[in-house]
Amino acid sequence: QAALDEQIVVMQQEIDIYQSQEDNLNSEISAKEAQISQLNSQLLDTQREVDEKNAEIEQKEQEKQKTIDQLKERMVADYKAGQTTTLDLLLTADDFGEFMASMEYIKRIAKHDQDLVETLTQQVEEINQNKKEVETKLSELETQKSDLEAQLDEVRIQYDEASSVRASKEA
Repeated sequence: QAALDEQIVVMQQEIDIYQSQEDNLNSEISAKEAQISQLNSQLLDTQREVDEKNAEIEQKEQEKQKTIDQLKERMVADYKAGQTTTLDLLLTADDFGEFMASMEYIKRIAKHDQDLVETLTQQVEEINQNKKEVETKLSELETQKSDLEAQLDEVRIQYDEASSVRASKEA
């Protein structure tokens, strides 16, 4: 009887250990599920941001297309007008004031063309930057979620093993 009582005490201690492990693993599972839930919420928020960024990108694409169209119009106008040199302006000008006004006009056109090119370059860079930010943020969150889900699966396996051992000990 004493030997059996001692075995019962030992088995009960082992059962208590496995029950404690189950409780700890259950707490860990709950924590991981809460983290995954929080990540899902962050993913939804990020998806909203992505949608907003995509709308911004679309708007910037339209602005970029307008800039390209303006640049095309300028190039066509330049082509149709032909190449005008400083000598041509000097020879066709009635006086020095007209020559200076023509030169100023050409400088302004060149400046405008340069501004269009710079605007276009800036728009392309902004679009690429926005796309990269969105992709990076989504990728990071997806990776975090995958890692947490893998950890959760591992903890569930440990829980199932501890539960199985405890059940067999109780039996």
